[in-house]
Amino acid sequence: MEGFIALVAVFASILQIVLFFKLWGMTNDIKEIKGKYLSKTNDGKHDDTSGIGDSDIIVGSHIVVIKTEKQMKVIGIDAQSNQFICSNNNGLTSESFNRGEIELFSTFYRK
Repeated sequence: MEGFIALVAVFASILQIVLFFKLWGMTNDIKEIKGKYLSKTNDGKHDDTSGIGDSDIIVGSHIVVIKTEKQMKVIGIDAQSNQFICSNNNGLTSESFNRGEIELFSTFYRK
């Protein structure tokens, strides 16, 4: 019985070491994903503000809806309708706004 427990312990130890190196390798993948999706130009393929003019609001910006003073985060930009797709803090709901309906969080509270 002691031999069986020792064998299981060795097997579990080996699996933990393998898991450690797999997780370490995955951190590099996360850096690549972050660089791809959080860059302003998405590797030069598409500008996050295209169709919106020279807007200072980009994907990831924290904004305030002027009418309700609700704080949200920009999760996308619809270039066809020129609207910013925003999500509330818990990420469960999203709404679309024109540029005139929203303001950057930092700019809104300086006024």
